[in-house]
Formats: sequence, structure tokens, C-alpha cells
Amino acid sequence: MDILRQAKKAKEDLDQIKFLLKTAQISYDEAKLRAVLPLQQLSAGMAVISKQHGFKPRSVSFASFMR
Repeated sequence: MDILRQAKKAKEDLDQIKFLLKTAQISYDEAKLRAVLPLQQLSAGMAVISKQHGFKPRSVSFASFMR
């Protein structure tokens, strides 16, 4: 499934953004701007998997992922 591959790539991108933010290489605002598309892709992938298993899909927010 193409959506699941995109979600996996988005997770890797978000991990990279999180690393850059934690090491102060980018600002919080810049990290938030970079994370918009990967968060949408990750949420779409999670929705596909949750529907397959009969759960309610939940979206991921920037603040919750960066914790």
C-alpha cells in the first residue's frame, strides 16, 4: 500500500525533525512548519491501519509527536 509507505517515510522525517529540534539546530516554529505534511501522511497511514483493526482513527498532533 502506497499510503503505508508514505506513512513510514513520514515517521522517519518526523524523527529527523524531532532530532533537529532537540539539538537546537532548528527553531520550534521552523520544526512546526516542516512537520505539517509528514504529520498529515502519518495520520492517513494510521487511519488505514486502525480501520483494518476496527479501531477509531486518531490524528497525531505536532505537540504530541514531539514529546
